[in-house]
Amino acid sequence: MGRLFILLLMLPWWGYLPLAGGAVWVGEQVYVRALQTEAAKAAALAEGPPAAVDLAAFDLAEDRHGANEVNLRGWIDTTLNYELVKRSNGVTTSRRYMYALFGESDPAGSKLVRAALVLTEKEKDAFVAELDRWAVDVNAQGYVFEINGFGSTSVTLGGLAFDAIAEQGLRRADDFVFIEPFFDGREAALAPHGVPAKQRKMFWLIAAGIALFGLGKRMFARKDAIGRSAAAGPDPHAMPVPKAPLASGIAPDTPLGRITARRVAPADSAAFPAIAPVRSDTGNARARDSLPDLTAPVSEPTRRGLSNFVFLSRLVLAMIFVGALAYDPAAAIGLLSLVLPIVAVLAVAIGLRRLLASRRAARTI
Repeated sequence: MGRLFILLLMLPWWGYLPLAGGAVWVGEQVYVRALQTEAAKAAALAEGPPAAVDLAAFDLAEDRHGANEVNLRGWIDTTLNYELVKRSNGVTTSRRYMYALFGESDPAGSKLVRAALVLTEKEKDAFVAELDRWAVDVNAQGYVFEINGFGSTSVTLGGLAFDAIAEQGLRRADDFVFIEPFFDGREAALAPHGVPAKQRKMFWLIAAGIALFGLGKRMFARKDAIGRSAAAGPDPHAMPVPKAPLASGIAPDTPLGRITARRVAPADSAAFPAIAPVRSDTGNARARDSLPDLTAPVSEPTRRGLSNFVFLSRLVLAMIFVGALAYDPAAAIGLLSLVLPIVAVLAVAIGLRRLLASRRAARTI
């Protein structure tokens, strides 16, 4: 994973543009699927809750309704409660609590698990605190629960749940299902929450961040190239060679004329900077350029470094804003409404300063 991240950072600037386009495409696919899910939830809410089904008779294809809603009855074998813990390099990264459910008519000691609840710690506390809400009957095995919620064949840490079931000498039914109870009620669970628009906005912001990073990389590389070129100065090999005058009677297109044209006239030798011989301590003559002027203005590399710092600061601020917009759009937009007037005033001030400086320079000339 780390190598892939490094390779992504080493892409050329234009390589981030297709990545941004890919993020937009994925966001549109997620948006369409989320719209379909919202539509299924609205249809299920309009139809009313499905009738409760005994887990022993549950058929995944027939008894799972629109928006994957199920309404199942069964009992929990509390001796099989299991804490699922996922670790990475010895550090706990995720924790869930599993409850194994059996059919209402299944006998005690049954080894065929019909369904399971895999809950976070908050959900577990809510479930235990409201057992009387879910309990609808009592049989020889204990309380019979009627749980209305979403039914799915996979959940977070689902692989660990399967391992825990097998570890205890149990097996899963053919129509085994994970139940996600409607803790806040059926209407709240099936009501629209604007998920499609939020997911679409999230992917658009990711795409904008990727494109911004690529363009920033391009601008940084361009400024760096310009700075190196300015610091290096003109190429001495590219300096124009003065033309030597031709003697009368020699045509320029003749061999002698071309040889003569390559020679530098003594009168034009002053066009090249003179390098004065300087006597060293050993008495040998060597050539050197004149010493640098210590009173000269700030050197170009220093200016370039300051310019790069300003550019990176702007880029970091822009990326922070994009991240804030993805995390809390309302707060980010509110902050933007406060910052924009300040930016506008600064822009006007900088524009007036540049205008006055250009007029002063024109008067000096």
